[in-house]
Amino acid sequence: MFHPFDAIRTRILSNRWKNLYAFLPNLSFVMRHHAILNKFYDFVDRTLAIRGDIPVQRFYLNCEYKCDYGRVYNLLSTLVGQFKVQQLILIFSMERYMVAFCWDLFRTCETLVELTLVGHIVLDVPEECGVLFPCLKKINLVSVVYSGDHSLANLVSGCPVLDELFVERRVFPDGLMMFKVSSVSLKRLKLSFSEFHFGDYKVVVDAPNLEYLYVYDNMTNQYSLTNLVSLVEADIYHDAKTIPEIIPFLLSAN
Repeated sequence: MFHPFDAIRTRILSNRWKNLYAFLPNLSFVMRHHAILNKFYDFVDRTLAIRGDIPVQRFYLNCEYKCDYGRVYNLLSTLVGQFKVQQLILIFSMERYMVAFCWDLFRTCETLVELTLVGHIVLDVPEECGVLFPCLKKINLVSVVYSGDHSLANLVSGCPVLDELFVERRVFPDGLMMFKVSSVSLKRLKLSFSEFHFGDYKVVVDAPNLEYLYVYDNMTNQYSLTNLVSLVEADIYHDAKTIPEIIPFLLSAN
């Protein structure tokens, strides 16, 4: 299998091949801790400029150490409007910097099918947003911050063909007291709440077409699982005191 690093190595063999990496279907950019901010984004911009209008299948951007959110916004605009990106993975700083994710860019994006957000990205999704991602089938949310319980619920309702959702909570407080998901399209749901962070946390799931449920949870003290009429498999790793709350829901699903 041809690896992206192989394309980069070919640059030393011939000038004809020095820009070969820019035409790969999958592009990955990782900002190292010693990187110069502007030079990093200039390199990303040059790569896309060389590419022309060839669509990008998978775009991976890791800005875990530093981030210029203005340039990231411009980059996302280009990926959506010009390169018809299908899979998008964004990893942002876990430090004090936060950015509100730019939902409006994706309202007319009919190519994005998978979105992964990692880091201190603030999800602020008002109810009036309507459809956000018309073709999105898979969402992965890791260590993000929510403006309130409504944000996650509105995000899911704004994805009419969502098939799979994975949420991992590592940051507290993250603004989410009630994890609420209501979706007629959702088939796979994975929750990883492994931190021992105690509070009045609740999980509410209404997904009539859900087929697989994975729960690793050390913090939630109240569950409500309804309409699980299609569930065929569940893996539950949960604090012992609340397992009795989950079991009846699973039994009633069959």
